[in-house]
Amino acid sequence: MLKLELVLQGTGLSPAESGVNNYVLSHVDDLMHMTIRSLAEACYTTPTTVIRYCRKIGYSGFEEFKIRIRQDLSRYDFESYSIRRAEKPVEVINKLRVMHADVISKTVDLISIGQLEAIVRRIREASVVDIIAFDVNAALADYASQYFFQVGKICNVYEDINQQLMLAMYARPQGPRDFHSLALGSLPAGAEGVPAAEGQPAVCRGGDGAAGG
Repeated sequence: MLKLELVLQGTGLSPAESGVNNYVLSHVDDLMHMTIRSLAEACYTTPTTVIRYCRKIGYSGFEEFKIRIRQDLSRYDFESYSIRRAEKPVEVINKLRVMHADVISKTVDLISIGQLEAIVRRIREASVVDIIAFDVNAALADYASQYFFQVGKICNVYEDINQQLMLAMYARPQGPRDFHSLALGSLPAGAEGVPAAEGQPAVCRGGDGAAGG
């Protein structure tokens, strides 16, 4: 799902990623006909930066980004979000309020109740929860881990790719219901060994070692 606030405000993007973001917002109609290399050249950066940008704003990779970005951006009323130099602070605050409300509303529309119930059920059954996360999601995972500890569940957050690969290779559950992993956000290239399908933020390993829903 497109992280609209990140695209509009640019917070959390590196200088190189911000350059890609600015180009995307100014040339969204041209993106469908561009390759990852041509976009990188237009932004004076590398294809690796373009891929990292695509994943950071909510897509699994460049191909999904190229296909969906124009449609996803067209769903939003940018006049409601555009902040102009002469606007007063209260007007800026109101526009931020509208943007947040719109993003939350569209997020709710995309939520699968069945999947959410399955995740809650499997977390409830587990005694250990490992969370695989990147970037802003890692900060959210750290925050969530405190609440898991409060209800008596051990919670580990794996942000470093090497730790994630070690988890995939050596973690072995001791019983049928004592270990679950969550993946938040899209996994980077080379992380196929991590126990989650690329780009699928879901419960990804059950106590029997099989992929979960």
